[in-house]
Amino acid sequence: MIPHYFLYEEDDAKVEPAFLHIEPIPVRSGRHNWTIQTHTHPDHHQILAISEGGGTIEVEGELWELTPPSLVIIPALTIHAIRFTPGTDGYVITVAPPFLQSALDDDPELVGSFHVPARFLP
Repeated sequence: MIPHYFLYEEDDAKVEPAFLHIEPIPVRSGRHNWTIQTHTHPDHHQILAISEGGGTIEVEGELWELTPPSLVIIPALTIHAIRFTPGTDGYVITVAPPFLQSALDDDPELVGSFHVPARFLP
């Protein structure tokens, strides 16, 4: 069974419609030896913005290399695991779909890009 987390290794919580959380990658990943085990987030999307370091991310069974600067979109319920290179820096942005919808309301194409996992590299 794939664990579902609110934030990695935190029990499921009700995600408020206006939920937005931004955390530097080293804060949580450093505590876990730079490895985030396979899991999903049932009620929100995540965006990884990697500025230094790198690593790999497994998304729905596909392995992607992460080379900075890079951006990864992980839609809600997407199965993923991450192995960061020690010292990787950047941010994990966790956002509730209603908040994202309201923030990007003028750009339906951009909102639509959160329906499938995506990776943007230099």
